[in-house]
Amino acid sequence: MRRETRGYWAMRPLCLMGAAFIGAAAPAAASAIDDDKAQTRELRSLEKQVSKLQKRYEKLVKRCTGDERNRPDARACTNAQVTYQDVQELKRQIAALNNA
Repeated sequence: MRRETRGYWAMRPLCLMGAAFIGAAAPAAASAIDDDKAQTRELRSLEKQVSKLQKRYEKLVKRCTGDERNRPDARACTNAQVTYQDVQELKRQIAALNNA
């Protein structure tokens, strides 16, 4: 029984060194992971906004050109142009985040 006790205590410093090493590296790794998660959330949010704006743009273009029931709407044309510019700006932001 005495040998097991000595063996346990002899191995303990190695275990503690490993834990100390892992503990020292963990905050930097955790910070990088948190940054990646935040960037992913931001990208998803921007992509969701782009999707919504693209749907709005399509509806505005339909209203702008008119159809069998409705006449063309000049205000919808102006709103479609602004919405298109917003979509392009969001796409630039997404590209910048992907390159960063």
